[in-house]
Amino acid sequence: MPKVWSKSVRVEQTLWKRVGQEFCDACGMLIKDDHFWVWEIVHTSKGRTFVDAQEKSHLNMSCSGGALLHLLECVSAQFG
Repeated sequence: MPKVWSKSVRVEQTLWKRVGQEFCDACGMLIKDDHFWVWEIVHTSKGRTFVDAQEKSHLNMSCSGGALLHLLECVSAQFG
């Protein structure tokens, strides 16, 4: 079966230290932990790196998975 559409993206996961008020994009709750994840979909063009979408999440797997799912949905809608 021939491929109809293909898009490669890079997901970056960065651990940040909370210094102010941050909200989890997956569950909408206030992040009260000392650290949280920042998830980004990025691409590089002409030597520069661009962020296409970004999500913040708690460290737990449920929120991390929700943030990743939302990022992929955004990219799919943007480029699809």
